Amino acid sequence: MIEAVLLGRLKRPGAALAQVVDDRIHPDFVPEDWALPAVFYKRINTPTTYNTDGTIDHQRPRFAFSCVAAQFEKAQALEAALAICADFAGFQAVLEHETVHWVFVEDSGDQYDGEARRHLVTVTVEAIYTTH
Repeated sequence: MIEAVLLGRLKRPGAALAQVVDDRIHPDFVPEDWALPAVFYKRINTPTTYNTDGTIDHQRPRFAFSCVAAQFEKAQALEAALAICADFAGFQAVLEHETVHWVFVEDSGDQYDGEARRHLVTVTVEAIYTTH
């Protein structure tokens, strides 16, 4: 599953992101009891290209990785975002059930949640992969 491949890339020993947030990467939200900085992620969509016989040629899922830091600690969120970019730079892999042809950073942006008093820097990535 592509999600597990991408998370494995970010959590592997020596990963730039792991040096910033340790293993604090969670789907959909950051648990309230977690230390910051941390990252949550979600799948945005999965465009699929089909062959003329109806089989899947490749998929291009997009994921948003939101780097969260405490008030006055925006630099930590920016550092985590840059780490995600570094970890995915040039990433390709041939695995047992899928081939990741390329992962690239599509977009990024930041915001401040005044109610929660947290900085968020979100990096959107797209992975191009095939299953076999």
